[in-house]
Amino acid sequence: MRHHSLLPSGYATIVRGTHQDIPVTSDPSGAQVTADNQAWGLTPTIVQLERKMPHVITIELDGYHSVTATITSRQQGDALAGNCLIGGIPGMAVDSATGASYGLTPESIHVSLLKVSCRVQSSD
Repeated sequence: MRHHSLLPSGYATIVRGTHQDIPVTSDPSGAQVTADNQAWGLTPTIVQLERKMPHVITIELDGYHSVTATITSRQQGDALAGNCLIGGIPGMAVDSATGASYGLTPESIHVSLLKVSCRVQSSD
């Protein structure tokens, strides 16, 4: 005899997933990208972040000032609407617990890095 397990799944969990891709670019390119203290590579790159929580992105390049950006997480209305039509209350609970009903903003990051200027003071 076979047993089938029916686990509830939410609309957003199926359609959107629990992570979101955030493209990160810089001018000049080739800057180190760190998300939540984890290295992701050099710009241009895409970081894949959990939807349910805020994140801190740092962009660094030798000879340039570093830039830090905050990614915020907010519950999205389209996920709620999808569950009203398809997933119902169990779907809402699953999407909320997994973070799939959340969205991250901004959806992409582009920074223009500023050179560090060195000024030599002369002694008179």
